Amino acid sequence: MMLKQQGGPLVAKAAEVARPKSPSFGECGASRTTEYSVDVQSNARKEIRRPNRLWRCLVYTTIDPRSSTMLAYWDAATTCSLIFTAIVTPVEVAFLTPPPQELRWENTLFLINRAVDCIFIIDMLIQFRMAYQVDTIHGVQWIQHPIKVARHYLSSYWFWVDVASILTSVIDLVGEDDKSADLKVIRVVRALRLVKLVKLFRVSRIFKRWEMRMSINYANLTLFVVMLMVCLACHWCACVWGLQATFYPLDSWMGAKEHCIEWGHSNQTVAIAMLTDGSCAPDWRCEVGACANGQCSGGIACSSWDQLYLYSLYFSVMTMVSIGYGDITAGPFNQVEQLVAVFLMLLTCMIWSYLVGVFCSLAIESPQVQAFRTSMTQLNSFMLEHQVTPSKRSAMDCILIAYVTPSKRSASNGTE
Repeated sequence: MMLKQQGGPLVAKAAEVARPKSPSFGECGASRTTEYSVDVQSNARKEIRRPNRLWRCLVYTTIDPRSSTMLAYWDAATTCSLIFTAIVTPVEVAFLTPPPQELRWENTLFLINRAVDCIFIIDMLIQFRMAYQVDTIHGVQWIQHPIKVARHYLSSYWFWVDVASILTSVIDLVGEDDKSADLKVIRVVRALRLVKLVKLFRVSRIFKRWEMRMSINYANLTLFVVMLMVCLACHWCACVWGLQATFYPLDSWMGAKEHCIEWGHSNQTVAIAMLTDGSCAPDWRCEVGACANGQCSGGIACSSWDQLYLYSLYFSVMTMVSIGYGDITAGPFNQVEQLVAVFLMLLTCMIWSYLVGVFCSLAIESPQVQAFRTSMTQLNSFMLEHQVTPSKRSAMDCILIAYVTPSKRSASNGTE
């Protein structure tokens, strides 16, 4: 026992000497990074020429998500961008008309979208230096080698999710020519922008880091996720219901409810002049239709985007909660709208059933999950009450998660 006590300082000193040094916050712009230099033989006496500071920080460093303060601020910025994408992008695709190419750089919404694209691009570059964890027989191990981190990100599906969400911005930058292209083709191209929603899977990675840094009450978190899922499902279903009606407005629910009416003139010159002479009602969206050889056909005028959205939201909420008044129905001869209505009804039925199951699971949980959440909640409350520092709080959360995860897996294997 005495030898063990005497050897304690020596072991700690040896561990401190053997631990790789990390550049400071001022050097690399991150609170905690790990630097890997080339190992040299002990008999080599030549001094290695070290690269400049900026190059060393970009190439030889990785970001530790457990303790990086700058990463916490970056996660907040990324979360705001994801919220904007989840709410605004579907409405923009389904109900809003993009600005002309010569005026798009003066449009506020267009500029906000470009700022969100820049955040997504920077976030993708950060992932090439983000340390990750793996489960081993000795517990959870964090991999911080720069080459291994970059290789792991390239081989994961997260890389392709990030690429897909960024490439959709090309549609906004290239733009469409409404005068020469078919309006239905233009609407299909605009609908491809919804691929950007795959970026929402990024929330799971951010939540894992928040779980290590914050005190989370899992019961309240589950209720919040359920309510958020209901709101997002109703919002997205409303946008899908409105988007499909824009392909054939007069033959859809928009025409049946007189939200879209015939408008315009067969002469192309007169039809274009009607867009600016006050013939189009205020806050309405008017289109001259398809024009060829000076003649136009299919001109329509639809009510404002907020009226169309609220009417679509009314339909989606009514379908979600299985009320079904029947005042909004698919067109009698519009097969596409009928198929979309069937799809939305089946989808909302499954979502509603899942939500009912979630509420039931709150009352009846497996003993392992209930014990883990109870322990985690008690630990977070204890650390919050005694004002434990964020770094120590993150370390304690990681220890508890690493300790409980193997027991939960063994219990689940035993039940299977």
